[in-house]
Amino acid sequence: MYALCPWLILIERLEHLLMGCQTLTAHLFNLGFTNQMNIDFSEVVIRGMEARYQYLRAQWMVMDVRQLTFVDHAFQLAIDKATMDSMFHGSMWDPPEDVRDNIRQYLNEVSRVLEPGGIFLYITYRQPHFMRPLLIRENTWSLDVTKLPDQNGGVFEYFAYVMKKNGADRELSAMVGDSR
Repeated sequence: MYALCPWLILIERLEHLLMGCQTLTAHLFNLGFTNQMNIDFSEVVIRGMEARYQYLRAQWMVMDVRQLTFVDHAFQLAIDKATMDSMFHGSMWDPPEDVRDNIRQYLNEVSRVLEPGGIFLYITYRQPHFMRPLLIRENTWSLDVTKLPDQNGGVFEYFAYVMKKNGADRELSAMVGDSR
């Protein structure tokens, strides 16, 4: 969790959007991110997480990430830890058109709700050679990728894909290095 701190400390306001629901909400709360909006397409998941973490005072909404109902530029930070992963099926070498369409719609919506200079942090085990072609949007955001340190001796490598929306002066590449 602390491996994410170099990106999170760039955030001036603690308003952020989490896609998918997991223990990340509680971890971020413990780091000082107390204004959280969590969304998932499953009402059962949202109600369960809302009950489990009611002490966090986070907001929980049922929503499709491909059709977000938030106004433009509503968030400074969006975090995905498994939502995009759930959209995949078929070959990673040549994802089916419906996978590409779903991801395109999702990324369009994330870009729309991020303010200029906002950060979209995508955490996954999916390898950069598969993900870069789907995430690159040169006219929308910069893309940096870094391998996260494995603190538990796991089998999978995890990666942080950091997309910084164009339009602000803060410089993310200096913090994380440009691995392109």
